[in-house]
Amino acid sequence: MSFEEIEIEEEEEEINHIAPKINNSNFSDKSSVGKLFFQIDVLKTVCIILVVQTHTFGRFFPIEFIWQVINPVNLFFIIMGFNYGNSFKKRNLYKLSDMYSFLYFKRMFWRLIFPLLLINLISFIIDLISVSFTGYHIHCWAT
Repeated sequence: MSFEEIEIEEEEEEINHIAPKINNSNFSDKSSVGKLFFQIDVLKTVCIILVVQTHTFGRFFPIEFIWQVINPVNLFFIIMGFNYGNSFKKRNLYKLSDMYSFLYFKRMFWRLIFPLLLINLISFIIDLISVSFTGYHIHCWAT
């Protein structure tokens, strides 16, 4: 046997010795799960302030240069993806079929869609009352 063959055999033995440990270990990195990231909260706050400022005072105080540098909507979506990833990791969900199950959509309905529908219904009722008494729609909700 040559020296190279001996080295290869030794490396194979080391790999075979380590491989069962690697295969039995759990590769899920949960270092970011359950942590509060102050930087993420600051970035979300800056994004929200920039979007609200642009929609309310955009024609009076144009901030296009800040808007194009930070691009808050895209940054907000990236942050949202990071937070969703941590949420899924926290619940040990790694496959799309597990992540987006019926239970997930049921929770999202009661958390997001139902309150939105309820607020719209209440606004519609207030608008109907306003139209019946004054003849005017509130803040042009309807034409």
